[in-house]
Amino acid sequence: MTRCAVFVDAGYLFKAGGQLLATRDTRREELVLDGDLMLSLIGDTVKSVTGCPLLRVYWYDAAANGPTPDHRTIADLPRVKLRLGHLNSAGEQKGVDPLIITDMMMLARNRACDDFLLLSGDADLIIGVLQAQEHGVAVHLLGITPSRGNQSPLLRREADTCQEWNADAVSKFLRMATAEEVTSRRNTPPRGRSRPASQVATPEPAPAATFAPAPSAAGNNAAPSAAGNNAAPSAAGATAAPPSPPDSNPEHRARSLGASGNLTTDVVSSVSAAIPGEHLRTVALAVIEELERADRDAILNAGRPGIIPGDIDRKLLGTAKAMLNTLLQEPEKRLLRRYLFEACKDRASGSSA
Repeated sequence: MTRCAVFVDAGYLFKAGGQLLATRDTRREELVLDGDLMLSLIGDTVKSVTGCPLLRVYWYDAAANGPTPDHRTIADLPRVKLRLGHLNSAGEQKGVDPLIITDMMMLARNRACDDFLLLSGDADLIIGVLQAQEHGVAVHLLGITPSRGNQSPLLRREADTCQEWNADAVSKFLRMATAEEVTSRRNTPPRGRSRPASQVATPEPAPAATFAPAPSAAGNNAAPSAAGNNAAPSAAGATAAPPSPPDSNPEHRARSLGASGNLTTDVVSSVSAAIPGEHLRTVALAVIEELERADRDAILNAGRPGIIPGDIDRKLLGTAKAMLNTLLQEPEKRLLRRYLFEACKDRASGSSA
């Protein structure tokens, strides 16, 4: 029996959900989430979009000092796996994208699922989508209205389908906190530790949202009006498009995927060990889709994989930098050029066949 795994980027959910409900940017402390109702809605969406039973939900967030009580609450829900990155001193989320990508690739390689449902908007996750698709997994991107405005266009193009939760769906499990709730949460130190009253006015950066029952309007059998086989109008035009290449050193270095900052050694090594060189190959395949036949012929006529015309080479390296969020070292550049050469050969032989 086929199964579906769900990957929830909590940072995207709270940011996009808060903007939808409050029509402005919100802080985590201003939002209250009902985990049970959210999981019920996820289950309805999975059934509607894929027709598959749910394997489990992977919940990704960041914490400054280990899991918060709210994180432990969500982790205790059935069929939920908590994955935590970290918050830096500026309150920025770091290390989450590689966790998502690693789980997507491991499940796809182990053929644990036939479908993935991804709730996020980050272009850095394109490599995870592409790797899953190469192993036969259909990836369904789930967004929050207006998803065309808060999700990467490249990510939307690479997904097999695009779905959307509108305000009615989101309000079933997410609501704005009352003034009293916000004050209480600002005054509550993380992990039960006390702090001087002088520090109370300065909340911890991006604290996790409280998991509490939503208003009476929420129901256990709620299903998103825009989620399902027929995506919302704003999500209707998903088509295949150039990937947003990966990031990882195919040879000796392990590097962060996207702009996620410093990562724990075990996560980085697991990502680089799982897909050495494949990220660069994906970059090459993305670039070849934008080359005219004359450009491809020019690459082949050079006779050697490492010789690329200057204008095409600049395009190749520029695309790699944009998609991998990093500068390549010389060994990586040579490997990338070879992959482009091989892709041109494959395209030429396919055309002549």
